Amino acid sequence: MDINNKLFKDICDLSLAGITVSDPSKPDNPLIYVNPAFEKITGYSKEEAINKNCRYLQGNDEQSVEKEIINDALKNHKSCRVTLRNYRKDGTLFYNELLISPSFDENGNLKNFIGIQNDVTEIFEYKNKLEDKISKQLDVIRQRDLELYEFIKLKSAEELIENISHQWRQPLNMISMSASAIKTEKEFDVLNGEMLDNYIVNILDNTRYLSDLLNKFSDYTDISLNTLRDISINAEIDKALDILKGKLNNSNIEVKLELGEKNVVKKMKGDYINEIILELLSNAIEVLVDRKIDNPWIKISLSEKDDDIFIKLEDNAGGIKNQVDINDIFLPYSTTKHKALDVGLSLNYIYRVVKYKLNGLIEVHNTENGAQFTLKISKFNSMKDLKILYIEDDDLERNIFQNLLQKDIDTVVSFDNGFKALEEIKTNTEYDLLILDLKMPKMDGITFIKELKKLNISLPIIITSAYIDEDNIKELRKLDVNHHFSKPINYKRFLESMQEIMMVR
Repeated sequence: MDINNKLFKDICDLSLAGITVSDPSKPDNPLIYVNPAFEKITGYSKEEAINKNCRYLQGNDEQSVEKEIINDALKNHKSCRVTLRNYRKDGTLFYNELLISPSFDENGNLKNFIGIQNDVTEIFEYKNKLEDKISKQLDVIRQRDLELYEFIKLKSAEELIENISHQWRQPLNMISMSASAIKTEKEFDVLNGEMLDNYIVNILDNTRYLSDLLNKFSDYTDISLNTLRDISINAEIDKALDILKGKLNNSNIEVKLELGEKNVVKKMKGDYINEIILELLSNAIEVLVDRKIDNPWIKISLSEKDDDIFIKLEDNAGGIKNQVDINDIFLPYSTTKHKALDVGLSLNYIYRVVKYKLNGLIEVHNTENGAQFTLKISKFNSMKDLKILYIEDDDLERNIFQNLLQKDIDTVVSFDNGFKALEEIKTNTEYDLLILDLKMPKMDGITFIKELKKLNISLPIIITSAYIDEDNIKELRKLDVNHHFSKPINYKRFLESMQEIMMVR
């Protein structure tokens, strides 16, 4: 390349990007040309930059991955693109998007390396501010959701206690009557052995019933429900009906079940299905009672189609009246009745749980009998429930990407090197997905995967890297890596790939 060519100099002088030319035939590949934009971006004059390797802009900043990419490109005479933390002459930090390309003569011999620098500091600063703003806003939303959740849990507990008290009254009354009869008949000396046995059997039968009821209450409040486990939808419906049995019987409400013969199971956390059925049943009972419906009934049906589970709950209370837009009843503070502000909160809570926790949707429409709620729940777990192990040696990149992931996934555990991550996964094997960088100084991604296989640990794996060549791709295929992404990562496509992986699993 003739750096003294007038056309070349005119083009470089007019460029807003920094342009450098280095000479790899000289020791340490020094710069032999810099344009005015380079001087403006870095603060170093042409005289200060010429005959030096461009690495002086990096100062003492450790950027091992980027350096490795650059060294690999220089060694193999190929192009690369990296973003570096560089320092101006006055010591201020700036983010330098650097593109390096080799230049060859007519015989194919390496002549020079051309570097193009773009100052992307404003973009990085704006991105960081935006990330911080979004993070703070998410904290506010999470706090509101937590307050709403606590309100609903308190309301559910009150309803649960009320329903249990309904079911306790009759057996307690029977126990009290039997005990009183024993006392009275003994006082009048008319108690015989057969009558005493009958009274004791009656007391024992009702005591067992109360004990069973307490066990159901314990199941409902079990704090271990936050672990991922197989949930029988059929059993959850039965459990909700048991809890509300007293209200249903006292109100003479018939329950029609169309659950089919197959036991429908979904792997999930929490007791969400039971909570949702309880809320919808309680709402239907209140409407049926308030409207004094003759021969009231509630129908619950359960079915499967393709990859989805459908739960339908219908009543014969006449449907949702025009006073509320049927499409808005899941908004906060909407209600299907004149009273009970908390019903609107409950329906909004149900909507959020179905959408964000169960990876589904809930709809409502009026039938010829009344209102019918339809829950459509994916058989596959919500992304929120995943537990991800993330390995990236660059602190800035790791923090940014981890914050990004945590907007969609609750549990993301990160490490800055493979050795630490390997120790973690030896003691904690509950991870659903592994995301790791390919180029890392202490243990590269390929070595980490091989060590993982020695431990007989099988996990879906997504590789990220600033540069992945054909040899890397072949090696990753041999190791059964699910996906690989070149940086900068298309986050939407990245999420889609995670969904594809988890659906297959």
